[in-house]
Amino acid sequence: MHVNDLQSVRVHSPWDVDTKRTRGTNGSQHEIYISDEEEFISRPTLLHRLGWILLRFLVPDIKNLHDKKLVNDEASNLLGCIFKEIRGMSDLELERMEIDKAVHNAIKHGIVEFVDELLTYNPDFIWRKDNRGRTIFSHAIILRQEKIFSLFYRLGPKKSIVASQHDIFHNNFLHLAAKLSPPAQLDRISGAALQMQRELQWYKVESLVQPKYKDQANESHRKPDSLFSHEHKELAKEGEKWMKNTAGSSMIVGTLIAAVMFTTAFTMW
Repeated sequence: MHVNDLQSVRVHSPWDVDTKRTRGTNGSQHEIYISDEEEFISRPTLLHRLGWILLRFLVPDIKNLHDKKLVNDEASNLLGCIFKEIRGMSDLELERMEIDKAVHNAIKHGIVEFVDELLTYNPDFIWRKDNRGRTIFSHAIILRQEKIFSLFYRLGPKKSIVASQHDIFHNNFLHLAAKLSPPAQLDRISGAALQMQRELQWYKVESLVQPKYKDQANESHRKPDSLFSHEHKELAKEGEKWMKNTAGSSMIVGTLIAAVMFTTAFTMW
């Protein structure tokens, strides 16, 4: 085949091209020799091949991401099959398969897909309580898993009924929000003052419960606000100390900056 007669090139795959040498023509087109088909590829085909090379070597995680998504999809399908099967099981059968433990672990580790699939195939699970009398959303509050608790807002008219639930210790939603966060969740936020701010945000679940629940006492004879103060006593002290240290450090930094600017101004003159 003569170079000037080249109109198009058939290349089976970007990876099948065996580049041997480059030839130049009188025009601006550069062509590359393909040993197995004795043909040439033009500049657009070359750019196409180079693009695939860049994707292959500069973005090596594309295949890994695809594989992970595939595994995730297969896991979701498997969960769906399992949750369909447990739909008609009795409470005794669910206890034997330790479903409450599995749900608790899913909430603890923030696996919202697990809980979402469970409620999709078994909507009545919102009423199920473990041996402490706690529901899925009770655990979401205690374990501070906001993504899982956000599923609560999909319940529609059932929200007020679910929010009125108590555990065996007579704790309502507000009591559970008044408890100190687990250390693993608390340590995700730097600084005691910001940690306290986060705790106060969780305590805003008071907007979800009936006003009378704010004055209810639990088994330890504590109302929610009293329990919050008791649980967060040390954190409040650390937050106050953190704020003072931060304010002091800011003043020192500000003084140093002002001194440097003052010195620089005189140096420039």
